[in-house]
Amino acid sequence: MTLKQVSVRVGMAAMALVLGAAAVSCKDAAEPGYKRCMELEGQGKLDEALAACQAATAADKGSKFGDLAEKEEIKLMDLIKQKRDQDAKRNADADDREKINDAESKVQFVLESTPQNDKGGMSEQCMAANRAFENAYSCTPKDPDSAPKGDAVPYLEECKLVASRRGCRLLTPDAPSKLFCCTK
Repeated sequence: MTLKQVSVRVGMAAMALVLGAAAVSCKDAAEPGYKRCMELEGQGKLDEALAACQAATAADKGSKFGDLAEKEEIKLMDLIKQKRDQDAKRNADADDREKINDAESKVQFVLESTPQNDKGGMSEQCMAANRAFENAYSCTPKDPDSAPKGDAVPYLEECKLVASRRGCRLLTPDAPSKLFCCTK
């Protein structure tokens, strides 16, 4: 081997050592934040996990852990939105349940006719409007003395609310009525 070849090999070996040392000393700045993010997510602390992932991404976006943290951010944002939507729906359902309970405490649905017992023709009218609606019910106040005076149909809004939850519709949608068509 010639002197030139030896010096090239020694130079390449030295360069490899320098690059290896540089690679060992280059630590991914996003790694601790990403690991913290994953730990918090595992504990169900989604908002805190998102903040940790965002910090990891900011620390070193182009690194392996920075890239993983950025992908995790997107996943966490979706999970947080989904959880907030579920909470809002649950709260709305609780509010609706309270309104329905209030309405049901004021009104009662009484079966007026069915296809087999349709003396007044109400079930026929329901079926004429929509074949699915076969039974006719009336919505009346549980306590007639508590009904507001002068209303053509006492507690009409409460009747509509209870009816909608039961799959019922007004027999005459364009005119106030205590009669509702319900599915069988």
